[in-house]
Amino acid sequence: MFLTITLNPAVDKIATVEKLMIGQNNPIRLTDTFAAGRGVDVAKALRELGYPVTAGGFLGGNSTSIFERLFISRGINDAFIRIKDATRSNMHVIDADGNETELMEPSPRVSAAEWHDFGERTGRIFEGCELVAVCGSVPDGVTPKMFSDLLKHIKRYDLPLLLDVPLDMLEVVYDKAPDLIKFNRQRISEAIGKEDPSRGEMIAYGKGLVAKGVKNVLISLDKDGALLINGEGVFSSDVPRVNVQSTIGCGDTMVASVAESLSKGRKSAEMLRHAVALAAANAMTLETAHVVLSDYRDIVERIKVEKIG
Repeated sequence: MFLTITLNPAVDKIATVEKLMIGQNNPIRLTDTFAAGRGVDVAKALRELGYPVTAGGFLGGNSTSIFERLFISRGINDAFIRIKDATRSNMHVIDADGNETELMEPSPRVSAAEWHDFGERTGRIFEGCELVAVCGSVPDGVTPKMFSDLLKHIKRYDLPLLLDVPLDMLEVVYDKAPDLIKFNRQRISEAIGKEDPSRGEMIAYGKGLVAKGVKNVLISLDKDGALLINGEGVFSSDVPRVNVQSTIGCGDTMVASVAESLSKGRKSAEMLRHAVALAAANAMTLETAHVVLSDYRDIVERIKVEKIG
């Protein structure tokens, strides 16, 4: 069984517009509302690949029922702690050219008692896990020290650990020897401290993390493919042309794919190939972390991966 942890989930509301015009009226079509958050999306993608999944974190307010319906319909084991504050909502506005604008509500606050309850519940789950993915931002009330303690607890069980977390939490993860740290273009730019770093600069940064003990560094570069950096070297992939509906959740499907690859013992090139293929299949749908498996299988065969270092 895989465990995903989403400390700060969200309800994603997706709307489409012809063109987003700031300061003017914008007629929209509300496409749908989804239970989301990076770890939740990883869980959804893993279930679509056929794996048993437990999802944990914090939920609160009226939107809790949206998540509960998702868990029941997808067969995801619900290990979320219910908290006093309400889970946030995010509005994604997609224009006719595929550009996405995200409007995000503030995070809820997690109390010390709620954090303790979360630790008690997840601690009972670790023993039966095959792998843990901790993804997304952290809510108010959760400090880097608390986050570090959570990761230490996971590593005591000698579990593979996959991370897709904000930059302010990365400083406390390197000594945990995570099996994966996932970056997108924005986060790798923030980490390097340069608006548009070159591939060489991104590779050098990834190699630095591997030297610190990170086993795999995955950098998604949207239409420019992806990079995988580990002890075997540096691997680069292209992205085939697909009919893009939305890129929301693509990074999360990549993390889900890496979880599957680690479970199956795939080599680096195949790990990257499958991760990019699953993300591309997700981009062909409007729902977050949803893929049509026949599309995914077709795309896998079309992706080129090469070892470049």
